[in-house]
Amino acid sequence: MRDNSVSEVPVSSLSAKAAVESARKPVPQAAVPPADRPAAAGANGAEANAANNAYALLPRLIERMHRRYLDVLRFELTRMGVDDLNPVQMMQLLNIDEEVSVQELVDRGHYVGSSAFYNIKKLVQAGYIEQSRSPSDRRAVRVKLTKKAHDLCARLREQQDALATAFVKLDEKGTDIEGAYKTLRSLERSWDDYLRYGKY
Repeated sequence: MRDNSVSEVPVSSLSAKAAVESARKPVPQAAVPPADRPAAAGANGAEANAANNAYALLPRLIERMHRRYLDVLRFELTRMGVDDLNPVQMMQLLNIDEEVSVQELVDRGHYVGSSAFYNIKKLVQAGYIEQSRSPSDRRAVRVKLTKKAHDLCARLREQQDALATAFVKLDEKGTDIEGAYKTLRSLERSWDDYLRYGKY
């Protein structure tokens, strides 16, 4: 006669088998406490997004700063009673430290060629610039400052030095402005490399 009773298995054997099977199963991600999960990826992503946004906004800021600096020059020229040149022409004078060719002046200030020649003509008429032909190449025009221009540039640089000193003393901004200058110069070089070689 067949025995239909269920064979008994020791409880200890069942517990051991269940423990082994449980150990083999992977622990779900949700079971890991949130505090123990790495957060570096999220932080790095946020920093990258902030840097990208700043990079995209920087050219607009530079453009606005250039216009504002022209306003500062206009203000200083008005205070000094100078009314026969505009701020752009004043910046051209500040870029001439010795006799230079017109092309060198255009490259230094990144001016549009036609505007540079127009402003130079006006500066010659106002007595701020003397121009001459290059002895080695009669087609090349060289320019230099007159005494009137040297005196004006000296007075304006004194004003600019005073403004710079005041800014540096404002919340000790000296280190900040030096760092900003280095960053902008580095960015300018990277753009030059990109235009020349097609990569940074």
